Amino acid sequence: MSEYRSLVKKDGDKYRVFYSYISPKDGKRHRTCKRGFKLKKDADKWVKYDLPNIIKQLEHVETLDENLTMGELIDKYKHHISLRLKPTTIATKEHIIDKKILPFFKDKVVYKISVKDVESWHDELLIAESRSGNKYSPTYLRTINNQLSAILNYAVRKHGLKHNPMNDAETIGCHEGDERDFWEVEEYLKFRDAISDKPIFYYAYEVLFWCGLRLGEMQALTAEDIDFEAMTLRVDESYARLNKQDIISGPKTKTSKRTIAIHDDLALELKEYLESLGPIDQKARIFPVSKSGMHHEMERGCKLSGVKKITIHGLRHSHISMLMEIGVPVVAIAPRVGQKRTSMTMHYGHQYKKRAREIANNINEMAGKQSV
Repeated sequence: MSEYRSLVKKDGDKYRVFYSYISPKDGKRHRTCKRGFKLKKDADKWVKYDLPNIIKQLEHVETLDENLTMGELIDKYKHHISLRLKPTTIATKEHIIDKKILPFFKDKVVYKISVKDVESWHDELLIAESRSGNKYSPTYLRTINNQLSAILNYAVRKHGLKHNPMNDAETIGCHEGDERDFWEVEEYLKFRDAISDKPIFYYAYEVLFWCGLRLGEMQALTAEDIDFEAMTLRVDESYARLNKQDIISGPKTKTSKRTIAIHDDLALELKEYLESLGPIDQKARIFPVSKSGMHHEMERGCKLSGVKKITIHGLRHSHISMLMEIGVPVVAIAPRVGQKRTSMTMHYGHQYKKRAREIANNINEMAGKQSV
């Protein structure tokens, strides 16, 4: 193991470990520290058991092969993520890599990739988009951009690349929060009425709009997830179709597992819907609709109703916007929609439990006014 040194010092009312090591990347000594130990014995324990493992990991960082191509690096990256991510996430990443990144970068040598190369790639993407006539959303462009950055960051961490050129290049697209892709309640009701001739889609969209679920969360719902006595809906799984197989997995994040209060009208509708299905397996999916089917109904409903077209995920934005409009604080919205906000959200999270029924009642009042 490479030579390393450590020193435990008092840091205010806590302890800090200062340590230095020889980096296998450049052969130089680097100095850093680990803060926040409440007791000296905790700091000493970290030095004894954890620090050696950290130094050992540093020894295994590969030096960059000067002839390593992006195609070869991406093969290594794909293996890396295959051990760590969900199959659906891997499939999404691989589609972007294979269709948007490899055609341009496959034969380029990793350490020679420059800012100019990155921005030329951006130009190629935008030109291809223009020629195809299929406009990419700003968030999709940002996702493509971020995927290349993730691959090059992997090269920095694991294969000795000294600097990620993406850090100095202009970006394309924008984050999801920069878009304004949602419906007002009255727009949604027009859309809902237009698709009422197809009950399974009608009720599926009701759940998406009034509960703010993600598409996969709605598709995974079962009869036993709905508690009509408590007036709640449990979200703890997500559905996806991958390689012609149905995949049920855990939700997107830890905070995605949640139980949300539903308003009176939605509870009545869901009860009617389940009764219309007759005897069913309580563990079976109650909305066996495909992603393409949902998109088709979105297209049809928008044309029939005349409302502007939004994405299916835009219904989630619509739900959050509606809650903000009726004065629900962000700290209460976050746990309802399964998102992690600031430390303040975590600190005041107990307030959400008290307000859960109030939120549902506010939604019920708003839905009733719009339906009159």
